Amino acid sequence: MAISATLIDGLVLARAHMHNSVNYRSVVIFADTVHVITDKEEKDKGLRIITEHVLKGRWDDPDARNPNKAERDSTAVVKIKLSECSAKIRTGGPNDDKDDMKNACWAGDVPLYRVYGCPNADKTTKGRRISVPRYLRSAIEDSRGASGMVVANKCLFRASASDAQALPCTCHVMIGQPRIDMIVCQSASRP
Repeated sequence: MAISATLIDGLVLARAHMHNSVNYRSVVIFADTVHVITDKEEKDKGLRIITEHVLKGRWDDPDARNPNKAERDSTAVVKIKLSECSAKIRTGGPNDDKDDMKNACWAGDVPLYRVYGCPNADKTTKGRRISVPRYLRSAIEDSRGASGMVVANKCLFRASASDAQALPCTCHVMIGQPRIDMIVCQSASRP
């Protein structure tokens, strides 16, 4: 079995279109052995690890339901034994041809950052005025704090009618994955 993953870290814009690229981190893993977990406790442990990797604190949310038997039975959790792996990284700016260096064209790299966006409550959640959980607010703040981004606007979380907390929010951009990423610019100082 082979498993691969790639993260796009930035756009690389060269003076010649055929030299445009992306900065990335990529890994390919080859597994000798794949074991499908069937034990309920071990499977729940695996599902918990996956859920917590997506959003720390979600599994222990007392209002979120853990998987039932039908859901657990229809989901495979596997353990793999690695036989070998390969990683590849591209960083830095463009590699323009010497003749292209005289062109008066902007060239360089544009970092991309993966941060949480403003949560959009579904209709039922809005109607019942359920507040955004603390673990989600913390994850959003943490994801934005390290990037040094320029804030484009604010999103508002209401825990109650008298309590409100604003967090930075920027525009959404899809980057070839089913997740939503955001493109933001670095700033020496945050507003």
